[in-house]
Amino acid sequence: MAVALGVAAPLSVGGGPVLHAEEAAAPLTAGPPPLSPQCVVPAADIASAVELKNFATVLEKQGPVRILAIGSSSTAGTGSSSSTKTYPSQLEGVLKRALPGAEVVVINRGLPGEVAANTALRIRTEVARAKPDLVLWQLGTNDALSRVPPKEFEATADSTIRWLKSNQIDVVLVGLQYTPRLAHDPNYAAIRDALQLVAVRENVLYVSRYDAMRFMAQSRADLDLMSHDNFHLNDLGYQCMAEHVAHAVIVGVSMKKFAGHAELK
Repeated sequence: MAVALGVAAPLSVGGGPVLHAEEAAAPLTAGPPPLSPQCVVPAADIASAVELKNFATVLEKQGPVRILAIGSSSTAGTGSSSSTKTYPSQLEGVLKRALPGAEVVVINRGLPGEVAANTALRIRTEVARAKPDLVLWQLGTNDALSRVPPKEFEATADSTIRWLKSNQIDVVLVGLQYTPRLAHDPNYAAIRDALQLVAVRENVLYVSRYDAMRFMAQSRADLDLMSHDNFHLNDLGYQCMAEHVAHAVIVGVSMKKFAGHAELK
């Protein structure tokens, strides 16, 4: 079933890696934000439904929330026209509208070309420095291109997720992108499948960029999401990525609210 349509309002976020959105405190949202017409895909192609309990608890306290976006070029924003068009930058604008009044800080720590094992080392340093309530870990594409063994990739993801959980930090895995030239690459598929297994095994929220981008590519042939190199995203591609991640996060946050209501019955 497709998610509801909606046109995103213009984003008003500043440049630089650390972004702020401050208004009066607001309660948890009752549902995900609408998607822009260009970014609409079936909800099942966006993400798994997993509760973000710790992050929701911080939001309920109506204090500032800090989100660490970490990964490779898709997080750094390679191919975007400016720092305000990266996915973390656009994500903050979407979350501001979905959580009116929430004080949100999104910290962009993307590093182009990085594989998961190197990001895993950085995560510990960045968590100590930023003290985030939620980590968005974009991973997999470079591991597939570098021919990292899937089991090695799984072990890296598993151990890092468990470390984050031990520190009461929720994590969202943001998966591999879709590109026709790698659609039939067996190693690309193996890393994609390994990441899905990790998400299920560790019971963490998984954003399936591959499924979402494939749906858009196959259903709207005139939609251009890629930059000039035909591999990294352009501004619209990052907008859709931001909207899909925001959709997944808000669903994960809302699950705590609905679970609490169910317990009271």
